Amino acid sequence: MKVIIRAPLLSLSGYGIHSRQVFEWLESLPGIDLNVEIVQWGRTAWILDQDQDDGIVKRIISKSKPQKEGIKYDYSFQVQLPDEWDPSIAKHNIGISAFVETDRCNPKWIEKCNEMDAIIVPSTFTKNVAKRSGVLRKPIYVVPEWFNEKIELESIEPLDLKLRTKFNFLMIGTITAQTADEDRKNIFYAIKWFCEKFKDDKRVGLVLKTSYGKGTKIDRQLTKTAIRQVLGEVREGKFPKVHLIHGNLNQEEVASLYRHPKIKGVISATKGEGYGLPLVEGAASGLPIVATGWSGHTEFLEKGKYLDVDYTLKEITKTRIDGRVFVEGTRWADVNERDFKRKIKDLKDRYSLHSKNAKKMQKSIHENFSKKAVMKKYDQFFDEFKRNI
Repeated sequence: MKVIIRAPLLSLSGYGIHSRQVFEWLESLPGIDLNVEIVQWGRTAWILDQDQDDGIVKRIISKSKPQKEGIKYDYSFQVQLPDEWDPSIAKHNIGISAFVETDRCNPKWIEKCNEMDAIIVPSTFTKNVAKRSGVLRKPIYVVPEWFNEKIELESIEPLDLKLRTKFNFLMIGTITAQTADEDRKNIFYAIKWFCEKFKDDKRVGLVLKTSYGKGTKIDRQLTKTAIRQVLGEVREGKFPKVHLIHGNLNQEEVASLYRHPKIKGVISATKGEGYGLPLVEGAASGLPIVATGWSGHTEFLEKGKYLDVDYTLKEITKTRIDGRVFVEGTRWADVNERDFKRKIKDLKDRYSLHSKNAKKMQKSIHENFSKKAVMKKYDQFFDEFKRNI
């Protein structure tokens, strides 16, 4: 059985991680000749260290060979945006995507879905985005992403973050736009609200893992400049402290970040997530979570065991509309500033209670979103798909 995966397999991005998970599942299947076509994802950098993360990069590259003309694959798995899928690559073509984080997607994407044989999405939220955007005639399956399995290690080398503040919140996300209103991750407003709520508090800090999408020195400088500018506008003194982490971390370093003894919770004021990998990893690490009560992450974050922030759905800004990914009239979450501030303060003030709830949720996360659990879901999808073709 000849199989090809076309995906941003070396990208340092959420799509890159998703792609490598699909690769690992395909790699585990018996009796297949697995081939790879590596594509770019936006402006993101690529992983170059072939030994990183248990040698997966080396294994990907070893299967990336020039494709011989005229070869027809039995199955293709294409981890891209729907308008990038090619239904002619194989006899049976499966598109994999998180679509878009608004309430609907480009109707033209549904036309592309109907050219494929099946669709895989990481959440029911994304499935519903597709279904309310047009007449979907092909089967759509939900297979989530698994959390970083290094989180399950009993012992792990600690990261030396040199944190002087004892109670630190962690926020992870790429800056997705130049202005605060356009940024889907809502990082600039989250920093503003955090600084206003913990004004002059020397005990509290924010650990911010962010960038503009690359691990370069230029990106680092651009990121530092942007964060300093925000802090200069919203923070009157030196506190609360904001600690910036920039650059590429391997899986063990990421796991160590979540398990740092001075990091007490993960916060996000995101406007929308197709899935929300940092949030599932924070929950898998047993950390209390503050996050917008809308979109993909609400499917693994259990109601009552995380602090869900109020929101209203609001049309995206006109300047964000590009006619391809973001189309006119679509909506995402407009996060309630007052409730976000109240929830991050409550996490700190009642940390013992929220930590207990997080530990309860951690058990469910490990049962349902581990690598083993998600690989089983892929197997179930493929069995069902092959029965129905």
